[in-house]
Amino acid sequence: EISADVFKRISLAAKSKIFASVPGNHDYWVLGSPGAGSTVDQCANGFMQFYGQDTKAAEHVMAGSSLPPFDFSINPSLHDTDGNMTLSSCNLPALPNFFWYNQIGNVGLVGQSGAYSQKMTMPFMV
Repeated sequence: EISADVFKRISLAAKSKIFASVPGNHDYWVLGSPGAGSTVDQCANGFMQFYGQDTKAAEHVMAGSSLPPFDFSINPSLHDTDGNMTLSSCNLPALPNFFWYNQIGNVGLVGQSGAYSQKMTMPFMV
């Protein structure tokens, strides 16, 4: 498999560095905005799984648990009122999949995605 080959070529020194990541607008929408949405958009569903961080979605998932570390409760495909898939864009995944905070010594890191409004994000900031 290509992923295993790529990652085994990365040195231990590089793998030992802090990796913190949040998706940008092109990780949600291929053309960069929901107004230019299309059926090829994936709304960061791939990003949250391939570049997984210790997010709020996993807050209550303990070691050894069989629960998923992501909130997959939102269907990424847009549907019309008859349940048929539409030809434009996708639904944003649950916000807790893209919000995290960590502390390393006396440094605090906060990761959040700009795809969600400030009003949606504020409950995680307090």
